[in-house]
Amino acid sequence: MLYLAVRRRLERKKGAFGLGRFELPVAICAPAWTLIALFVLVAPREALVSVVIVVGLLLAGGVFFLLMLTFDRKALETEPGGAGAFKH
Repeated sequence: MLYLAVRRRLERKKGAFGLGRFELPVAICAPAWTLIALFVLVAPREALVSVVIVVGLLLAGGVFFLLMLTFDRKALETEPGGAGAFKH
């Protein structure tokens, strides 16, 4: 549901790449695949280092998101760059 709320606020540009009807399935499968990959990475009991790395990265990402949510909410509500962002 969060995906739908965010996607509705973003404009669609003519000629830009789009997944069409596969957009929602991809948006659902991507986090599921990420969670499966994380589970496979941390599942072995001998892999303590990978568990620490994954937990550290998840905590760092969560802290970064909370900081952005608190101090720079506009960055989370808009698309990055303007029309000429990728022109050199």
